[in-house]
Amino acid sequence: MFTRVYLAIPEGVWFMKSFSNKSAKCCSMEKKRLVEELRKCDMSSTSYDEFHRCSREVARESGKRSRACMLS
Repeated sequence: MFTRVYLAIPEGVWFMKSFSNKSAKCCSMEKKRLVEELRKCDMSSTSYDEFHRCSREVARESGKRSRACMLS
């Protein structure tokens, strides 16, 4: 079974891409994890530089997990 996901590309053209349910669930959970981890960065940071470093690290790790989701 596949879930249809609409993605925007920079030119503003919409296209459809199919993902398996497993991949869609994985990506959804990863988004929730990313939001939660960014909140933690926001709450624990005492300066913009500290927040910036934390958020970049979180985004890098999330990107790795997201790519793994897409391949599952």
